[in-house]
Amino acid sequence: MPAVIEIGSAFGGAYAISERHDGIFLDELDYPRFARLLPALLRALDAMRALPVPTPGPVDWAGDGSKEPETWHHWLVRTLRDTPGERVSGWQSDLERAPGMGALYAEGEAELHALLGPCPQLRHVLHLDLFHRNVLVNPDGSRLAAVFDWGCSVYGDFLYEVACLSSGSRGTRCWPASTLPPPPGPTTGPSALRWTPSLSGYAATSSM
Repeated sequence: MPAVIEIGSAFGGAYAISERHDGIFLDELDYPRFARLLPALLRALDAMRALPVPTPGPVDWAGDGSKEPETWHHWLVRTLRDTPGERVSGWQSDLERAPGMGALYAEGEAELHALLGPCPQLRHVLHLDLFHRNVLVNPDGSRLAAVFDWGCSVYGDFLYEVACLSSGSRGTRCWPASTLPPPPGPTTGPSALRWTPSLSGYAATSSM
């Protein structure tokens, strides 16, 4: 994360000036370079998982400014509602106007509720916006250079970040459909009880 040199207000908004870093955006990587970067990216996510976070406290610490404690389950369900004044709002009416999309969304929402139980009430630092030109990497994909824009950051289960990274990259230039492997994670044994239902639930909501 680049060091922030100055923050302030201007032109009816806010600004932050940080150190300059060079590289290309994560979104611009082709599959071979994305595959080369993936170990470094996962190590960065693992380091974020080890950061201390306040407990109890809000989940959406960077977005809505709320100081009220909230559970991870409550936040997951709350993100499925179109709430006026939120960072992204007004989408529900657009969804209803698209043929078949309202029913498809309702099906996905029901799937999330069905899978919510196995998702643990954990609190890790999540970025949740690693694409959209927010991550700089070496041109050859060998290492991360900088991570910007933490405005979507929340405290929650680190597997949700993995789900967002997976759903955001699959089928793109980074991870074209022709190279997609089977869903990640163990499918048998004790660890499957933790990984498979949780990641399935998170994939449902991160793709909605």
